[in-house]
Amino acid sequence: MKSRTLIFAGFFGALLISAPSTFAANHALLSKKVPPKVAHSDAVTGIELGAASKHDIKDVKLLEGVKLDLGGKPLELKRVTSGLRQKKVALFWFSVYVNQVFTNSKVDFGSLDQFRKSLMDGLPVVVTMTFLRDISIDKIVDGYREVFEENGVEPKAKIYSGFLDAIQKSGDVKDRQTYSFAFTHDSAGKNRFSFWTNQHEFYSLNDVKTADLENFFSMWYAKPSDSGLEQLQEQILKHETE
Repeated sequence: MKSRTLIFAGFFGALLISAPSTFAANHALLSKKVPPKVAHSDAVTGIELGAASKHDIKDVKLLEGVKLDLGGKPLELKRVTSGLRQKKVALFWFSVYVNQVFTNSKVDFGSLDQFRKSLMDGLPVVVTMTFLRDISIDKIVDGYREVFEENGVEPKAKIYSGFLDAIQKSGDVKDRQTYSFAFTHDSAGKNRFSFWTNQHEFYSLNDVKTADLENFFSMWYAKPSDSGLEQLQEQILKHETE
């Protein structure tokens, strides 16, 4: 298949262990009364795309779900909605990617703001983008940067510039390649965000501020940068996944 490059923009810890004490006997006695807390890693260590359903968008099979690996603990999330992202260039419409959202929490489809808030309140969430054509990574990065700016997010801020650098390093997008974004929180309630593609984690953040985590959702589910993104959002809110 020949490469088709589309020019467009705006589409959208470590364990903490206490050091041993010199008063080992005293600690042993104390531990019988108050068992020491052991910190567990809740970081996403893998994202497995689930079985294909019998339904599709533009010949991309919609998934029944995805499986998160949270530090060795598997968690399956079900698909709750999906849609097609298109981009109009001159007089022509081009299909860009299929967007799918996965969560086990109740989702509010009443409005875009309510939808985004319900995702924030119902972590963990995984968002995927399965591309329908080859795209230059420079155009991908420009698109994310534009959608951040459209929603009042400063792309030069460290948290977002680091993300854009990671996208750049992931390389040009190929037809049918999937981006996966995991929005999770750990056992202490701290937010986490990670970006995966080609079975590799390219970016991860721990202890993410709530406002920053929601800004990453704005890549799809906030102020639209063009009519193609607005159409995707309308499909997402209809949640006609079948």
